[in-house]
Amino acid sequence: MEKSPSPDGRHKETHLTMMTTCFLSPATLPGLARILGPRCVQNRTAGARHRRCPRTGPSPNQAIRMAGQPPSSPLDVSSEDVSRRNGLPPFAASVQPVSQEMVDQWLRDVVEGDATVRLRAVLGCRNLSPERAAPILTKVFDSGEKELQNRGFAALFLGYKPNARSFQLLTGLVESDREMDEVRANAVAALGYLGDSNAVPLCLSLLRNPDTHWSTRSSSADAIGIIVERNPQIGSLVFDDLLTVLRAAKSTEPALVVACIGALGEVRDPRCVIDIASYLDAADFTVAQCVCEALGKIPSATSEKALAKVVDQKEAHINVLWSAEIALKSVRRSLL
Repeated sequence: MEKSPSPDGRHKETHLTMMTTCFLSPATLPGLARILGPRCVQNRTAGARHRRCPRTGPSPNQAIRMAGQPPSSPLDVSSEDVSRRNGLPPFAASVQPVSQEMVDQWLRDVVEGDATVRLRAVLGCRNLSPERAAPILTKVFDSGEKELQNRGFAALFLGYKPNARSFQLLTGLVESDREMDEVRANAVAALGYLGDSNAVPLCLSLLRNPDTHWSTRSSSADAIGIIVERNPQIGSLVFDDLLTVLRAAKSTEPALVVACIGALGEVRDPRCVIDIASYLDAADFTVAQCVCEALGKIPSATSEKALAKVVDQKEAHINVLWSAEIALKSVRRSLL
C-alpha cells in the first residue's frame, strides 16, 4: 500500500482508506479487511501524542460519494472522529436519522436496482441501527448478489451491524466464496468484530493453511486478536498457531506479520516477546509501530529493554517513537 505523508510530514490515521480504490479495482478489496480490523494500540491515554498504525488515502466520505451517495448525505467528519476516539471503525457506531421511506427504498433497490444502486443501498446501512439494517443486509445474500463489491461491503456490515443471521451468513460466505478471496477476507474480518469465540476454529484453520490467500489469512489473525481481546481465556488456545505462522511468514507478507503480531499482543504471553521484537528493524515503519504497540501489552524485562532501545533511536519514524514511548510507559507501570 502506498504511504503518502501529509503536508506536515506525518502520516495521518485514516480508516477504510482502501475504499475508493475498491471501486477502481476489485483486487484491492482485501485491504478493507486489513484496515477495518487493525490490531493497533488500544491502550492509548487521553491526550497522548499518538496515531494508530497509519493507513493513508482518501476519506470514507469520498469513497461512499463515489458510489453515488449525494453530497448532502450526513456523513460528516465529526461523527467519524467520535468513532475513532471510541476505538471503533468510523461507521461502526454511526446511526443517523433515516426515514422509513428511505429504508424501504433501499430494501427494494438492493434487489431491483443496477449494481451501483444496489451498492448505494448497502452503504446506506452505515446510518442505520443493526435492527433496521438487518433486512437489507440479509437480502443481499438471499437474493444471490453477484457483484464483488456489494458482497464485500455487505459482509463487512454484517460484522459492524450484527443481526441474528450474521454468524451464519458470514461463515457461509467463507465456505461458498472460495474463489472470491476479497469477499472471504472481509467476511472473516466481520466475524472478528462479532467477537464470537465460536469463529475461532474456522479462523485458525484458514490461518494455518499456507494455500489460503494472504488477505484471508491476515484477516483471520486480525479476527482472532479481536476475539481474544474480548475473550482472554482463549488466548492459550491460539498462541502456538499464531507464533508458528509468524515465524513462517515471509518478508513479502507484511500484512500477515502485522496481524499475527497484533493478535499475539492480545494474548499477552511473554514467550513471544523475542519473536515480536525481532521485527523492530523492519523497513516498513508500520510494522515497527505495531511491534511497539504489541510489546506494550506484554509486560516483561525483555519488552522494556526493546522499547527503551527504540525510544533512544531518535532517527526512527515519528509514529514508531510515539508508539514506543506510550508502550514503554505502560510496561514500566505494569512492572512496578
